[in-house]
Amino acid sequence: MKKIATLVLFATIVLAGCTKNTKQTSAVHWLSVKEAVSLNKEKPKLIYVCLYTDWCKWCHTFDSATFSDPDIAGYLNDNFYAVRLDAETSDTILYNNVVYTNPYPTKRMWHTHKFAEFLLAGKQVYPASVFIDGHGNTIGSPTYGYYPPHDFKILLSYYTSGKYNTITFDEYKRSL
Repeated sequence: MKKIATLVLFATIVLAGCTKNTKQTSAVHWLSVKEAVSLNKEKPKLIYVCLYTDWCKWCHTFDSATFSDPDIAGYLNDNFYAVRLDAETSDTILYNNVVYTNPYPTKRMWHTHKFAEFLLAGKQVYPASVFIDGHGNTIGSPTYGYYPPHDFKILLSYYTSGKYNTITFDEYKRSL
């Protein structure tokens, strides 16, 4: 009986360890668009929107390599309301009194949500990063593609420093 109990305990510990190692977690406090807009009304902050799709390899790399970085997660949580938005979602999104939907909500791949189209000005490249000011207006231009943590921190600091008002991102990078 002791052998069975020991074996069950051992198996439980091993399985728990395997589950922990395979479960991907992120320290970024991701919000819905609605939550970010609501919080922004109470306490204005920049909103960061990461647009992704399930089929995008570089979107998964962004998650595993950049958003899982504790420095990046902390910086995002401290300075932004972070939104992770599936560009092909079937959800209805109300933003600035406009209702956005996906015209093909049951056919996922290649059917972009109208809110994603709005944020990206129709350009469908993922992952994409969009920044929104405290008044709900997009600022700067969307950026496309994967950023490793160091480069992403530079992009985030470009917006938190307010330099996007006076110089381009390339000028900002050269000034560092």
